[in-house]
Amino acid sequence: MKLALLSVLIMISVGSGVPENVAVGPYDISFDLNATVDYEIETLGPEYFETKEGVSYVEHTLVLNGTDYFTFITIRRFDYPIVADNESTIYEAEAFLERIGCQDIQSYGREIDQRAGFVATGTNIFNTNEVYALYWLDRVTFTSEDYMATLLCSISSDLPSDVVESLLDTIHVVMT
Repeated sequence: MKLALLSVLIMISVGSGVPENVAVGPYDISFDLNATVDYEIETLGPEYFETKEGVSYVEHTLVLNGTDYFTFITIRRFDYPIVADNESTIYEAEAFLERIGCQDIQSYGREIDQRAGFVATGTNIFNTNEVYALYWLDRVTFTSEDYMATLLCSISSDLPSDVVESLLDTIHVVMT
């Protein structure tokens, strides 16, 4: 079931080196694109969903709408801990890009928000770069390869790669 309860639209023009801090539901999301770009910020949520396995979750999303690009930063909170291993997380990142029609998909691990993160890149139908990054905010290790978590942050963007890298280098999410 999908239920959108809140949408806020704010006009913002960002200059180089100007960090953002935006409240999105019960989360504060901060980042610095390190570029001069104009965009609108929209916050969405809470929206309620259920996985195909029957696990309920709620999403809160921060949308950066630019003239020629978009970025979605989404926090997903699952009702109880789910498997959060590296293989499943990488698969989800690659599968997202496949679903939206990307070609030449590649993935790699990198630190995001001082946590283990995973990034998939591909070429979208407009022949521009598409990035989908994921990291778990509360991942707990049970064995060397078994992880569980309830809070997943995803970042989907078609910004230029240097701007996306700045976003991934500077994003920080805290629960308020």
